[in-house]
Amino acid sequence: WYQRRVRVLAIVTSQRERFKAKNQLLETDFQQLRGSYAVLQQDNTTLRSDNMKLYERIKFLQTMSTTNIHLDDDITSKYSSQYEAHIDPFSDFNRRERQRKYVNLNSAERVVLNIGKMILSDKMARQAVFFYSIILHLLVFLVLYKFAVSEDCVQLSDCNAAYEAHMRDHHP
Repeated sequence: WYQRRVRVLAIVTSQRERFKAKNQLLETDFQQLRGSYAVLQQDNTTLRSDNMKLYERIKFLQTMSTTNIHLDDDITSKYSSQYEAHIDPFSDFNRRERQRKYVNLNSAERVVLNIGKMILSDKMARQAVFFYSIILHLLVFLVLYKFAVSEDCVQLSDCNAAYEAHMRDHHP
């Protein structure tokens, strides 16, 4: 009985050691991947910046050139929009102001803003809200109509008399 426990303990201990070694290996792999990811992110940022500078030079050369060189492809259109956004100080200011205002909102206002954005961004959501509001309005009108028809004051003179009596009795 004791020997079985010792064998089970030895098995569990060796399994724990294997898991520790595998975990250590995975941790080192993860750290290497994290480092390579950071390097790739930096390279990506550098390449984007270089591409923007090259596009800026192309634009400069196009404006200074006497011949009309016109490049129409996906790459130049992509960098054209990025270049225009980069040189436009108003769009950057607008984005920062929106972010500042969003941070200053309380949580209830943020929820309402996000729900509004969600509803306005999707065609199906806009249609659902539209039909929901139509159905609610119809329901309210039907209920009001039912109360107007089925109340004791069917004629206008009876309603006026009941109103006057109420005002006289309860509000002297």
